[in-house]
Amino acid sequence: MNNTWNYKEDLQDPEAFEKIEKQYDIKIPEKLKDFVAEHNGASPSECVFDSEGGEHLFGAVLSFDSGETCKTTIYQAMDTVQNKSVIPFAEDPFGNYICLSMENGKILFWSHETDEMTVAGDELESFLKGLHPIK
Repeated sequence: MNNTWNYKEDLQDPEAFEKIEKQYDIKIPEKLKDFVAEHNGASPSECVFDSEGGEHLFGAVLSFDSGETCKTTIYQAMDTVQNKSVIPFAEDPFGNYICLSMENGKILFWSHETDEMTVAGDELESFLKGLHPIK
């Protein structure tokens, strides 16, 4: 079964990535920009993934638009996680974030309860391919 992405919203600001990079002094990898541009704010139909810490749910891709008021934005996530070595790009339904490591490209699951990160994938593409349905 192919993953269907629901509730996508087109990026409203053509300079969204540049604004985030400037504000947080980071460089967003092109593969993440491409993914977000295609799935901004969307939720996958196959939403389960595993990390070293256990099984988790992929809630939605963060909105990368600064004026968004109905969905969680990267701005809120960056301010919450406060770790310039990662870029949060998605959330689970419980206040945790899925992040891309700027150091090695791994996908990390950040827990808001412990402020700890566990590895959830070796890189973005394989992580996304590994999403599976709820059993």
